[in-house]
Amino acid sequence: MALIGNREYYKGIGDIKFEGKDSSNPLAFKFYDPNLVVAGKTLREHFKFAVAYWHSFCGQGTDPFGLPTQSFLWDSSKDPLQAAKDKADAAFEFITKMGFEYFCFHDFDLIQEGSTMLESEKRLLYISDYITEKQKKSGNLGKTGQKLEHFLERNDKIELIKSDISKLKRNKKTYYLDNSKYVFSYFENKKQISDGVIESTPNTKLD
Repeated sequence: MALIGNREYYKGIGDIKFEGKDSSNPLAFKFYDPNLVVAGKTLREHFKFAVAYWHSFCGQGTDPFGLPTQSFLWDSSKDPLQAAKDKADAAFEFITKMGFEYFCFHDFDLIQEGSTMLESEKRLLYISDYITEKQKKSGNLGKTGQKLEHFLERNDKIELIKSDISKLKRNKKTYYLDNSKYVFSYFENKKQISDGVIESTPNTKLD
């Protein structure tokens, strides 16, 4: 049964059902019968279709040659929290109308990133709670391509994440600084060799 939020995004379209190969309905499965048993399992069990959040609800058709070519009704709110809820409503309406039980996503497919890491993590926690409720209502709790409970558990440790990322940034900075020193030293020694200041031998150490 379709799960509709405060607004129906796919109006006039009901649940997509199997109607057989002779059906003239363009919005019906012709060969995929989720209840058909093959080799001891239903097709629903054999084919665990997952709706990709980014491809279905995020990508706006932008490419290296131009601006977005499509706009979505669920992107109209200027409030990132409301926009994320609208997108989740549209997503669950689509997924349940298709009769699928799984979806997959990158973290910030769910909600727009904030201006800081802490704000971004708070937003992810917010929308994760909302999507968990949607899953409960749809009867598909936990059925995501990316385990939502692990996602929530990870985002529950904001301070730990901040500390880890800070360490990574420090290590990255040290890495680039150290390698920059090596590169500049290398070219300085090469210059001195070309100017005859130091003698170049097979064992000359350029560091």
